Amino acid sequence: MSLHAIDDAVAVVLAGGRGSRLAPLTDHCAKPALPFAGSFRTMDFVLSNCLNSGLNRIGVLTQYHSSSLIRYLSRSWQPLYTGPYRSLDIWPAEQRPDPHWFEGTADAVYRNLDQIQRYRPRHVLVLAADHVYRMDYRAMLDEHERRGASVSIGCIEVAASQCRHFGVMRVHDDGYIRRFVEKPASPMDLMTTHGGVIASMGIYVFETSTLVDLLSEDAGQPGSHHDFGRDIIPRLVRSGSTAVRAHRFHDPAADGPAYWRDVGTLDAYWHAHLEMAQPCPPIDLADPAWPVRGETTASAPPRLMCDPVSGQPSVSFNSLIAPGCEIQGALVRESVLYPHVHVGGRSVIERSVVLPGARIGADCRISNAIVCAGHHVPAGTVVGEERQADAVTCLRSEGGIAVVTPGGTYAAEDGRSEAYLPVHWH
Repeated sequence: MSLHAIDDAVAVVLAGGRGSRLAPLTDHCAKPALPFAGSFRTMDFVLSNCLNSGLNRIGVLTQYHSSSLIRYLSRSWQPLYTGPYRSLDIWPAEQRPDPHWFEGTADAVYRNLDQIQRYRPRHVLVLAADHVYRMDYRAMLDEHERRGASVSIGCIEVAASQCRHFGVMRVHDDGYIRRFVEKPASPMDLMTTHGGVIASMGIYVFETSTLVDLLSEDAGQPGSHHDFGRDIIPRLVRSGSTAVRAHRFHDPAADGPAYWRDVGTLDAYWHAHLEMAQPCPPIDLADPAWPVRGETTASAPPRLMCDPVSGQPSVSFNSLIAPGCEIQGALVRESVLYPHVHVGGRSVIERSVVLPGARIGADCRISNAIVCAGHHVPAGTVVGEERQADAVTCLRSEGGIAVVTPGGTYAAEDGRSEAYLPVHWH
């Protein structure tokens, strides 16, 4: 690949979404800052992809709960982008002459065109901050340039039953996108020969001049949602433009679709965690050839001890146990425990995600659940076994995952649960 394609690109990371489908996890935390895989944040994956791909100029757009996200970026990521030819800029939503906040993904980029254009880039790579995957963006930029495209959209095949969660497209054999529908209720006539649908990954490469024209036109469109998936891309495809192409995301090693997950729902967030806890996870988080970087705050190593009462040993398998955890004679199976989680004696944690600073008492049974950060679960609690009992004390996801929240019956009566949450995870 020619060197100038990556050198002439700016990455714009959309990190301002509200994440309402992840409530209550996002009630006090920006979706891109949510913990993931024990030691990371969700947005660490897209930023690691940028760093490993050699993208040296990045702008991060923030809006919802931006203060914690900005603290995290300034502490853990901006030091990696110091130097005369590297920069990671944070562009928070702000009221300019127009008094409104960002009204959609396209509007967020439109309001920062001045920031983008000061770099004089030839290509603009627009990325979402809430997806988990490993991708070398140089391959997409290379294909975009070779094909002479004005717009390229990263895409992957997913099950047809998932079409309502994605922008879905029909792609001609020559790579041109012939139809694009945002989150259709059914796959209609968009199914592939394999029985799936081609879904947008929310990854776009624009020629800068094309992006400026499209966003300027959209800004004056009455009734527009000012969103790439709902407005910009469908309108461009309907116009018959032959410059909109699909970039298929493949894993060269497996010669097939690569791993990519949108973790924008409670069920997807829980399921992606369990995938990372498998004996052979879909992404090697410790791969030195493509490191995933993240939180830089050091913690003590995890402590797996015997129960001080019964002498029962702690047992953990097919799980991720983060630094600072303390397990006292408990069984942890197919689960992810975040920093400074405490699990009391004789408890059993199965197929669950326990977020930072949560404290689980003795003799608890927690299965198929997400335990919120800083939460205190009293001794003897049972979660994930009786749907009727869970309905009284927990929230339930669409797929049936129990979400143990501070607002439920299990909340500490004295309100001290926040005291258990490590400061750097706020």
